[in-house]
Amino acid sequence: MADFLRLVATGLVLAIMASAEEPTKAIVVVNLHEKDFVSMTGIRMRKRIIPVADYDLKEAFTRELMDRLVADKRMQYRLAKPEDNIPVLPDAQGHLLSAKAYKQSVPANLDASLILRVEIDTIGSVSGAGTTFYFLDGSMVMLNRTGKVVWLAFNYISDWQGNAIPGKFPDWQVGVAGNVDQHQADNQKLMKENINKIIEKYCASKVGKILGKDFKGAM
Repeated sequence: MADFLRLVATGLVLAIMASAEEPTKAIVVVNLHEKDFVSMTGIRMRKRIIPVADYDLKEAFTRELMDRLVADKRMQYRLAKPEDNIPVLPDAQGHLLSAKAYKQSVPANLDASLILRVEIDTIGSVSGAGTTFYFLDGSMVMLNRTGKVVWLAFNYISDWQGNAIPGKFPDWQVGVAGNVDQHQADNQKLMKENINKIIEKYCASKVGKILGKDFKGAM
């Protein structure tokens, strides 16, 4: 009987240890509010919409983000599915949404402890004086199952322009020579390469910050 009880106790300990080591479930939601590339030129920032041939901006971003998130062994990330019933948030147009809007976006029966919401407003460029910088405007917000914001990263070009440092770019911009019209040669080859660079730079930076954040007390 004593041996049996020891076996039962050992099994319970092992089960508890295994449970403690299970990664936290997190659902990833990616919204791209402007599906095409946005080019802005000149002092008046003339805006032009440029479709990118044979290239899906949202798909490219989502693939890069999910590949980066694999490094977070604490979490088990998966993309949102229709049955999760997670609503699409409106375009914040350069602002963070209210705490109420985020709270209402979390379904009652969520099959995860966290939601990583990525709201991309624009992927585009600004050209002038022989230089172009590619940028990614948007926000990345981690919500717990109650809808509380437990981590966020927020950037918009309008916030950066007034405090710009020549030759230095934040983690959501890439500076290159030439203009967007020149980058569209050869089936938009340089444009696509630069879009990939800004997506890679943005995801590497933001995921690095997620890896440095302890979410245990936030769930």
